[in-house]
Amino acid sequence: MKTLIVMPSASCHGGAEAALLHLIQQRESAGLELRLVFLESGEMVSLARELGVEAEVIPAGRLRSLRSVFGTVHAIRAVIQSWKPSIVLGWMTKAHIYSGLAARGTETAAMYFQMGLPDGGLVDCLARLVPASGALGCSDFVAREQSAKVRHTVKGVALAADVSRSSGQGSTAELKQKLGFDPSRPLVGIVGRLQHWKGMHVYLRAMSQVTKTFPEVQGVIVGGVHDQEPGYLQMLEKVRAEEGLTDVVRMVGKQSNVPDWMGAMDVVVHASQREPFGIVVVEAMALGKVVVATGPGGPEEIINDGKDGLLVPWNEPDALADAILRLLQNPDFAAAMAANARERSAHFTTRTYAVRTAEALRSLLESSIAKS
Repeated sequence: MKTLIVMPSASCHGGAEAALLHLIQQRESAGLELRLVFLESGEMVSLARELGVEAEVIPAGRLRSLRSVFGTVHAIRAVIQSWKPSIVLGWMTKAHIYSGLAARGTETAAMYFQMGLPDGGLVDCLARLVPASGALGCSDFVAREQSAKVRHTVKGVALAADVSRSSGQGSTAELKQKLGFDPSRPLVGIVGRLQHWKGMHVYLRAMSQVTKTFPEVQGVIVGGVHDQEPGYLQMLEKVRAEEGLTDVVRMVGKQSNVPDWMGAMDVVVHASQREPFGIVVVEAMALGKVVVATGPGGPEEIINDGKDGLLVPWNEPDALADAILRLLQNPDFAAAMAANARERSAHFTTRTYAVRTAEALRSLLESSIAKS
C-alpha cells in the first residue's frame, strides 16, 4: 500500500519521531511502501534516507502566512499527483492541515496520526476543519478523545518501544553501584522530560511519604529541562527541599544511557497526567522492571493492574506512595510482577506496531472507498 507521510518535525524530539522511525524500519513486514515529505530540515531526513525511504523537504514556513501555506500545499499536491499514493498520512495534526488540503480533488485518501491528546489550540482546531477519510490515535484513549470531536473514524493503534534494548551492563545491584547508588538499598525512580504534566512533583510528594515507612529508600529523577517549561526544574528543587528529600532523591538531568538508569531501579514510576501512550512504561517493563503508572491514559492499556504493574489515579501522592510501599514491602510479589511485565512488553514490539498501523490504514481506506 503506497503511503505518503507528511511529517512536520525533522528533529528527534520524542515519541512521535521514534514512532515514525519504527514504522519505516518495519514497513516491509507491514506491507507498506512509504515516501516521506518533511516540512522542515533536520536529522530525520537523512535517517529516513539511510533506511531506504525516499524523503524530501518542503519547507512549510508559518501557518499565519497564507502564501506560505498555499505554496506548501501546492508542492505536496505535486508529489501526490506524480507518485499517486493510496493514502497521504499527516504525521500529527499539524501536518494534516497541509496534507489534507493537498489531497483534495485527488484519488488519494487523506488521513492523520493523532500523536497526542486534542488540546483545543489553534493548530488542533484548524486541523479538524480539514476533511479526512479517517485517523489513527496512538492509543485507544487518544482515539476516544479525538472521536468525540470529529465525524470521521479514529482507530487506536498502540505505539511501540524498542524492547530489544536492554542495559546489558550487569545486575540491578551492579548498575546501582555504577551510577553512584547504594546497591543494598531499594531505588525508586522516574524518567521523562521535566514538564508539569509528567508529574515529577507528584512523585516527590509520594517519596516523602515512602521515606517515613521505608527510610532506606533511594530515589532519582532522570530527565532534562523542557524548553517551554524552564521554571519546572526550580519548582522541583523547591518541592524536594520542602519534603526533606535533598539527600534522598537525586536529580541527574538528561542522560544518554537511560536503559542503565532504569535497569538500576527496583520500581519505575510513571506519574503523567492523561498520558497519551507511555513508551517509557513499555521500555521499563521490557527491562523486567515493575512499574507504577497513573491513569486515566495510555498506561491503562499497557498494564494489567496487579498482574504486571500497578495503576493509581493521577495527582494522588498518597495512592502512589501506597503502591510503591506495597512493592518494596513484598519483594516476592514485586519479583513475580516484574517477570510478568517483561512478558507483557512483547506485545508492543516495533513489528507488531507497524502491522497494526497498516491494518488500521487499510480498514479506513476500504471504508472510505465504500462510502465514495
